[in-house]
This record gives sequence, C-alpha cells and structure tokens, in this order.
Amino acid sequence: MIIGFILGVVGVVIGIVGSALGFLFSIVGSAITGVFIVMLTIGAILFSPIFLWLALGLAAVYMFRGMQWLKRELRD
Repeated sequence: MIIGFILGVVGVVIGIVGSALGFLFSIVGSAITGVFIVMLTIGAILFSPIFLWLALGLAAVYMFRGMQWLKRELRD
C-alpha cells in the first residue's frame, strides 16, 4: 500500500519535471526559430536586388564626388 503511494508520488514528480523540461525546450525552440526568421528577413532585405542596386548607386555617387575632390586638389 505504501509502495503504491511512493510510486505514485514518484510518477507525479517525474511527470512534472518532464512537462517543465518540455515547456522549456518548447520556449527555447520558439526563440531559436524566431531568431532564424529575423535572420532570414534581414538577409532577404540586405541581399535583395533593389538594395544591391541602391548600394552600387551610392558607391558610384561617392566615387564620383571623390574624383571631383581629387581633381580640385590636383589642380591647386
């Protein structure tokens, strides 16, 4: 009789610990999935063709401005 009670308590404790660990792993898995989604979104934005063309355009503008500055410096 007392053995059944002890086994029942042990079973309840194991169930509580198992459910707590499952909940913890679920939260960690959700956080990791969220981080991956954010990384994919940022990567899709940064490496999209529009942003690449904008970056190339900005680089060309700054290169042109730098060349103008260099011409002025060499002329003086």
